[in-house]
Amino acid sequence: MSAKILVVEDDLSIRQAVVEELRAHGWEVEQAMDGELGLELALNHSFDCLILDLMLPRVHGYEICQNLRREGKQVPIIMISALGAEKDVLRGFEVGTTDFIRKPFSLTELIMRVKVQIGKLEQRSLSFSGYTLNRETHVLTNPDGSTNTLTQKESGVLFCLVQRKGQVLSRQTLLNEVWGNHWTLGERSVDRCIKTLRKKLSTSPDQPSPLKTIRQMGYTWAE
Repeated sequence: MSAKILVVEDDLSIRQAVVEELRAHGWEVEQAMDGELGLELALNHSFDCLILDLMLPRVHGYEICQNLRREGKQVPIIMISALGAEKDVLRGFEVGTTDFIRKPFSLTELIMRVKVQIGKLEQRSLSFSGYTLNRETHVLTNPDGSTNTLTQKESGVLFCLVQRKGQVLSRQTLLNEVWGNHWTLGERSVDRCIKTLRKKLSTSPDQPSPLKTIRQMGYTWAE
């Protein structure tokens, strides 16, 4: 998985070492040197993992966690801190931290923990054509960063099409795989689902939707 990671750390030497190691593993990395910028980036952009120092200028690490969770951001957060007392660790988990590493730490350990979090994301999310679909919450993240919550049927139809990119799936195939053997339902149920799904797939004027209708055959996801 080509993950996008945000590193928020005010210590220049630590931040540079972490960023370089993450990039060496092929991940895309953005960085912030204080809590205010880190919070702004995390709120307005989509990341697969956040590495967050606790003692930050302007906005404290705990406060960043609280704000992100309050806004519904479910990005995994690995908090790093020299404050390693039990009460500090517990406080971190209370405000929404996913993992906690005490300073000083090894880059090898940090990379291992990042891989664990990204591995969990791979199991519950599907990334394609700039989109990300969370298969547990049915939240679709569009290429422009906007999000929409899909119905279970919309999520199922999208998953089927994306898993078989370039193949044309008939209405009956989608009906069988997503709705099950409910023979009382007509193929128009699929058409209605596709119509509402298209409205939630944000695209730019110069980038037509990959969700295509193939006349008299069905639908396909064509990148």
